[in-house]
Amino acid sequence: MATAKDQLVSLLENVRFRGRITRLYPEGYGFVQLSANVYIFIHRDALGSEVNFADLRQGDLVSLRVRESATHPGKLCGVKVRKADFTTPEIEVSEGLPGTVEAPE
Repeated sequence: MATAKDQLVSLLENVRFRGRITRLYPEGYGFVQLSANVYIFIHRDALGSEVNFADLRQGDLVSLRVRESATHPGKLCGVKVRKADFTTPEIEVSEGLPGTVEAPE
């Protein structure tokens, strides 16, 4: 039987979130801020075909799906990232989303 966490992760995979890129690193990863204290890790290998990592800039508004990381179980990561537009529905995220990380300084 699926745990509550598994059910939440499954639900999250079917929702597009909107956030702002707060950090990008030349090594091919970064962080998207969904709300005041919720940051989602992104990696160039998981972006999908809709955007190239080289086209992203710190401060860009993006939409993404969230799933559990394959390499870091229990942590969430962003996938299928694309630049957001005003037609992308925004999901409000409250603090304390399980598996989120704080962006490094």
